[in-house]
Amino acid sequence: MVLILIAGSTVLGHFIAVTKIPMVAADWIVGLPFPTWFIMILITFVYLIGGSFIDDLAFMILATPIFYPAIAKLGYNPLWFGIMIGVTVMVGVVIPPVAINVLSSSRSRRRPLASSTQVSIPSSSVSWSPRSCSLYSPALQHGCRVC
Repeated sequence: MVLILIAGSTVLGHFIAVTKIPMVAADWIVGLPFPTWFIMILITFVYLIGGSFIDDLAFMILATPIFYPAIAKLGYNPLWFGIMIGVTVMVGVVIPPVAINVLSSSRSRRRPLASSTQVSIPSSSVSWSPRSCSLYSPALQHGCRVC
């Protein structure tokens, strides 16, 4: 299973490199007439929605090569972006409509899905406050230095 994922991501990586999709997408995203923080919020919502429908690792492998050049052109710290997408996609697997982690935990504990969802939503919303603060404050983003 892991080898199939690696082989598929290698083929996808070569396809993306040959077609220059990341560069075209980065130029389009940077050219949008919005502030950089708003573009970052849009990218965060893409990762959140994608994480709720697709497995977290598979979606990160699929979307990061497309959004990373745009983030670099917008001037965001790559380390900060990696942490942001990791946490955002992990929150995505907890929120409905698919919520694969909530579904598996409710089935293993033999509890209704609604009660597991009621517990998971407040706990995942706690992780949004530090991210929203670091989105508006560049000093918090540049606190993580890449050597």
